[in-house]
Amino acid sequence: MSNEVDEEHLRLFAALQDAAAISGAGTRKGREGVTPASQIVAYARRRDAVVDMSIERLIRTSPVARQIHAQALIAGALAQSPIAMAAAGGTNVVRYLGPHRVELIEDAGGEFLVIHLGPGSEQPVAIEARDPEGEGSRLVLGEPIAGILQMRLDISGPEVRAFRDALARTDSAVFLI
Repeated sequence: MSNEVDEEHLRLFAALQDAAAISGAGTRKGREGVTPASQIVAYARRRDAVVDMSIERLIRTSPVARQIHAQALIAGALAQSPIAMAAAGGTNVVRYLGPHRVELIEDAGGEFLVIHLGPGSEQPVAIEARDPEGEGSRLVLGEPIAGILQMRLDISGPEVRAFRDALARTDSAVFLI
């Protein structure tokens, strides 16, 4: 098992190194306006949903920053799904992240995020959804009741709307953190 973990860490480290080399930035000190790769990684690994607009802008405009962010999310996630296995029907969305089922349900009462946690799994504190262009966001989750996390989504806010829109796309990646 240790060899598998070591190999995975080496693969992720190589991907981060490749992204930094491609950008020619992010690892050099003393350059004005350069965001270090370590700052992007720290942003991806945060446990809250506080938004840093400069990093969000970078994720949405730089393919390299998007790759660094995605690799850091993959490395730190409890579970993740790079794409949906099947298209959702109507306004309801169902995604599987390892043993967990994530649902976006729309009815007359509003829109709801429901997460059915897999048995014996660690409790996630947040969920993040990102489409291939880097659009999306993170939501902090509450406490589960009988293994189910449920929250009503107030899509009047841009961050919640961005999350909902990314989650609904089949080509978006979703991460439980």
